[in-house]
Amino acid sequence: LRYSLGLFLEDLPLPGLGFHLSGEVWDSNLRKEEIYSFSGDVSYHPKDSIARATVGTAYYLYRYEQVSDTERDDLQVYFAEFGLEPWKSLAFELRYEFEDDDFEDQHVMNMEVKYRF
Repeated sequence: LRYSLGLFLEDLPLPGLGFHLSGEVWDSNLRKEEIYSFSGDVSYHPKDSIARATVGTAYYLYRYEQVSDTERDDLQVYFAEFGLEPWKSLAFELRYEFEDDDFEDQHVMNMEVKYRF
């Protein structure tokens, strides 16, 4: 079973400013304990602007990484995103993550280009 809860505040106290908090709990028969995660971020996207920015953090008791086929426990992630959408059909996004767990620290940088038909 999976339970989740989220709180999203938009345009408070300024237009374009957003606050997001969320949490999840997984109750699995395969593990003896519950798996949980929490995250929060602050974003700014002015109404008539093509740009948006987000900074935040997330905590994962357990996280599976598909790309590397690894499992990580007790993981704290800090991230920053910057996006541009010059047209409705074209968007660019740059995301940096610093991942900290008990064994190692990782720096991850992703860049996306999206084109909508």
